[in-house]
Amino acid sequence: MTFSAEQAVHGAGRIALVGDGLEKTANVELLQQVARLFDADCLLRLAAPTPAQLEGSDGAALDRITRLIEHADVLRESYPHRIAFDNLPGASDVYGHRVQGRFAVHVGNERRGLTASFAAAATERIQIPMHSARINSLNVCAAAAVALYALSRPPTRPMGVQRNADARRPRLLLAGVRQHYEMGSAIRSAPAFGWRQIYV
Repeated sequence: MTFSAEQAVHGAGRIALVGDGLEKTANVELLQQVARLFDADCLLRLAAPTPAQLEGSDGAALDRITRLIEHADVLRESYPHRIAFDNLPGASDVYGHRVQGRFAVHVGNERRGLTASFAAAATERIQIPMHSARINSLNVCAAAAVALYALSRPPTRPMGVQRNADARRPRLLLAGVRQHYEMGSAIRSAPAFGWRQIYV
């Protein structure tokens, strides 16, 4: 069921997590979990599969916090701060970024990122600084979790890098992983945040 602009505005919470053009059922499920974790509304513009197909595949269903939208314009009235969370030109670092009042975080398609319309509708652009020469982006759900954590908590200073950071960094162990895509996302995220070794 797609919501009109008036319906999307009605009952909207302080924070919205907006998925623009997601394709994978697993990412839709995980994005809903991220939204619940931070008590955020989950707004989705699905590319493929259609909502009916999504509900019938792998047991996935759009849960009660989720609303379907067709375009970015429905967000303008509810959310004065609309944040494009992607490595777009001119994006500032998420760490140290301050936002007050209601805000929506836009995350994009797994392969292509945000569509031009959702990027253009944003009032701010932020990104995660990457400490990897080879990885320039995270899984969409991992990125969404970082964004909501950084933006929903009290303001912090920009992230600094200490001398001899590798000697201070704890070891990273992945244990009890049940889903291959979750392990893949964690392995992809670790080097982006500076880990050089992962134990499985």
